[in-house]
Amino acid sequence: PYRIEGKKTMGYELGEQMWPAELAWPRHHVAVMVSGGREDPEIADRDHAYAVAGWHARTAREWNPAELAELLNATDEGNRR
Repeated sequence: PYRIEGKKTMGYELGEQMWPAELAWPRHHVAVMVSGGREDPEIADRDHAYAVAGWHARTAREWNPAELAELLNATDEGNRR
């Protein structure tokens, strides 16, 4: 099991367009996105909006649990990547 530090937000929305994420750690700029095909223009726009805002945002399938835990725990210690 992986221990993830930091407060998460369920149902986060980014910016005026309210781009959705299922889970987010806003202080860390880390998000777990709903699934969606990259060929879908709305999904591509959402992913672009998070990237431009400096977020690490991926679908649940794309995240490796160890990598997610490491990223969140490292940013908790002030070592933002």
